[in-house]
Amino acid sequence: MSNQTAESTEVDPIFIDKARQLVKHLEDDNEVEANRLLHELSSEYSSNLFSELGKLTREFHDALNSFRHDAQISQLSEDEFVDARDRLNYVITMTQNAADRTLTAVEKSVPLCDQLEERGEMVARKWKRFMARDMSATEFRELAREIGDFLELNHTDATQLKVHLNDVLMAQDYQDLTGQIIRRVIELVQSVEDSLVDLIKISGRDMSEPANDTKKESNTLEGPQIAGKESSTAVTSQDDVDDLLSSLGF
Repeated sequence: MSNQTAESTEVDPIFIDKARQLVKHLEDDNEVEANRLLHELSSEYSSNLFSELGKLTREFHDALNSFRHDAQISQLSEDEFVDARDRLNYVITMTQNAADRTLTAVEKSVPLCDQLEERGEMVARKWKRFMARDMSATEFRELAREIGDFLELNHTDATQLKVHLNDVLMAQDYQDLTGQIIRRVIELVQSVEDSLVDLIKISGRDMSEPANDTKKESNTLEGPQIAGKESSTAVTSQDDVDDLLSSLGF
């Protein structure tokens, strides 16, 4: 991990050499050469920043496209999954539905278990009397009838319990899909975070400039288009984004 940090922060030897030349020109009062080197360093700095911005845009764009067109997930409903927020909302809905199904199945199962326990204790008490020879013939015939009813009811209740347990099991099938969705969102956020951190390291200073609202340059990047206010120079589709990034070398 320390090696990776060292590599990411290593300064270009050419840059160091130019910086030393700049210091020398300043010490020699050579203003012309100092200004020339400053211009070169500024151009290289801007070029690196532009390159990283392009890489960030390409990675973010490709990650979003991959996320939107995931074959297994997108088959569920194309309209439900517009973006990561909707996908996470979908995860919440699936989790809530699974919790409701599980609680319902448990609530239905508890009374069945209580009945099984109660009937079992009753039959067990009478069976102990029979084994101790403390039971008349009439009571034994009654016990035999109760054992028959007990076995029949146990079979019915056990079948119903099996149904409820299967409901609990089936309610957990959401975890595979929601796990995939959450992992994809985490990967997307992590990718953007890493790229932004790298960008901040490269910039190293405040690049903000006063906004000029009176004039819009022809090469200004456009934002999302609003119906009725489209710009002829704006990017209007995913293919346009791909073409733009490719034309810039990313």
